[in-house]
Amino acid sequence: MSDSRPSASLASAADAQADARLAQGQPPSPDETAPWLEAEALAFGYDGRPVLENFSLQLRPGRHYVMIGPNGAGKSTALDLLARLKRPSAGRVRLLGRDLTAYRPPELARLLALAPQSSQFSFAFTVREAVALGRRPWLGRWGRLTDDDERQVETALAQLNLTALADKPVTALSGGEAQRAVLARALAQDAQVTLFDEPTGSLDVAQALELMERVAELCRGGRLCLTVTHDLALAAVYGEEIILLKAGRLVAAGPRDAVLTARRLSEVFEAEVDVRTDDFAGGLGLSFRRRRAF
Repeated sequence: MSDSRPSASLASAADAQADARLAQGQPPSPDETAPWLEAEALAFGYDGRPVLENFSLQLRPGRHYVMIGPNGAGKSTALDLLARLKRPSAGRVRLLGRDLTAYRPPELARLLALAPQSSQFSFAFTVREAVALGRRPWLGRWGRLTDDDERQVETALAQLNLTALADKPVTALSGGEAQRAVLARALAQDAQVTLFDEPTGSLDVAQALELMERVAELCRGGRLCLTVTHDLALAAVYGEEIILLKAGRLVAAGPRDAVLTARRLSEVFEAEVDVRTDDFAGGLGLSFRRRRAF
């Protein structure tokens, strides 16, 4: 009887090929139909108080996922678990088919970027230097920026309209400018998966729309993006897939039109809701009002 199992040499060659792809910031397998980021029954809490329970997701490339929910729903905690900033008390996260804990920090940083909610800087870097920190996972032995690294930095500066501020100290920026610098740093990282935590919170309307268009472009280019936001209007227009949480539990996840129903949103946000097709902005239009007392 012949043994149909792959030989050790073939398996080791496949492993070496996967490692080479990881070193270049590419998925270990070129299969783009498989989930790139998976959460399996995640749980997390503080001092015995659950913050997130039985949280499971499968996220695929080429789609913009937007996570919404009331305050305290567990959105930022879920993002921290997906980015390996917190360790779950139960469950696991898989990135590109591998357990998240299996990645060395440089490997993980080439594949996954996080734009945090906080925009505080501890050192008086220039804006260009702060954005260039996003290229650190890609630097060689001597830690010097190559021409390609510098192009990535300049592109990220231009995308967030920061070119004119590139030589200004980050400590002298306004709140909105500092937030754009954080976002530009994440874009410069050029990872396959990018997580955004409340990216538009300090931005004006035009800047918020511009950012969401940039994220949409990344997704159209085959990347995977997950945005956490309180801005339900932006979520209803730019979220191709919606992840809805309440009180640490996943309420629904799926295509925008299937998740954002008036009944479901009313139950989650405890308000009267009107949902309609938005022909002006695209996507859906949402209106809320306080529940009437009967």
